[in-house]
Amino acid sequence: MFKKSESTSPGLIGPIVSSAFTLAIIAGCLIALAFWADGYSAALRTFTSMIMPVGLAWTIGGFLTLWSIRRGRLGGMLLFGFFFAVVGLLGNSRISDRLMRSVEWPIEDAADGQLESTIAPPFRTIIVLGGSVSTRPDGRFELNPDGERIFTAAQFWHQDRTESIICTGSSVTTEAPSTTGRILLESAGVPADKIFESPGMNTVEEMQNLKAFFDQPPETFPPSGDGRIGLITSAFHLNRAMRLARAQGFKFTPLPVAYRQGELDNYEIYDWVPTVQNLKDSTTALREWLAYFAGR
Repeated sequence: MFKKSESTSPGLIGPIVSSAFTLAIIAGCLIALAFWADGYSAALRTFTSMIMPVGLAWTIGGFLTLWSIRRGRLGGMLLFGFFFAVVGLLGNSRISDRLMRSVEWPIEDAADGQLESTIAPPFRTIIVLGGSVSTRPDGRFELNPDGERIFTAAQFWHQDRTESIICTGSSVTTEAPSTTGRILLESAGVPADKIFESPGMNTVEEMQNLKAFFDQPPETFPPSGDGRIGLITSAFHLNRAMRLARAQGFKFTPLPVAYRQGELDNYEIYDWVPTVQNLKDSTTALREWLAYFAGR
């Protein structure tokens, strides 16, 4: 006769069944609420989000938290409860959106800056910070989610709103962002002799190298004129870039692009279910706050 193992004992099975049942009711209510509020597609999207890797890990975390509570395991309750809470908070769009709003350049200031650039004389140059180009498996370059930096720079050129463009960035593993930016801008019709490069492994180095660039610009670089210089980077990164630019004595005109924040209070039920994109946005925002406190 086999000895009944603890894993099949009623004392263990009971909490598992009751925890799973409780969680199933909660998940079912969430899906039903999404259906009632926004229709079938929202309910399906809620269900899909819950079975994707992040949503599934969150759901399992909730199950283990309930199971630990039923078993009276304080350590498990704290551990799994912390995981469930952190993923649930940072992974849902309501929290990630507010975190992103806290670091992104104010949208109303962005509108003012774009309007000014259309009625003022052309910029002496537009600086495009690196980090907006990816390399495909076949070795060709294409714009990544921050590719609006390159696209906007090309727009400025073709609308006669800048006399030149500077691409920045260095890399030890791939082609330098300054070079890939140049290549894509040339493919978009910007003359090669109007595009300049400046290295830098990070934003601090980019600003330091830009200081050296402007102290001794190339002979073909446009004369200073009224000296207006625009800075293009992603909205979440612009506050840090402008802070580091001021440390070098620059007075750039901020030109934010690639906003990640959504429309204010435009949320649906499925937004409460954590996703990998929301976790990524929360991480990006927290990294900007860390850079701020570290003086970087």
